[in-house]
Amino acid sequence: MNHIKGEIVMRTIAIVMLVLSGLCIENTTALAQQEDACKECLAQQRACSSNYSTKTCKTEYDICMKSCRKK
Repeated sequence: MNHIKGEIVMRTIAIVMLVLSGLCIENTTALAQQEDACKECLAQQRACSSNYSTKTCKTEYDICMKSCRKK
């Protein structure tokens, strides 16, 4: 009986470790996507500043940055 209990415990530990690994990988992917979205805000601000006032572009940039940080 002890052999069976040990096997169950090892399987449970393996499953928990797999789930935790999956969560860590998912979190890393989300952070990378967030950085890309925030980089787009800077590019958008540069394009905006060539056509509009600094104040207008700053407001748009602030909204974009607020949005990209939530993703």
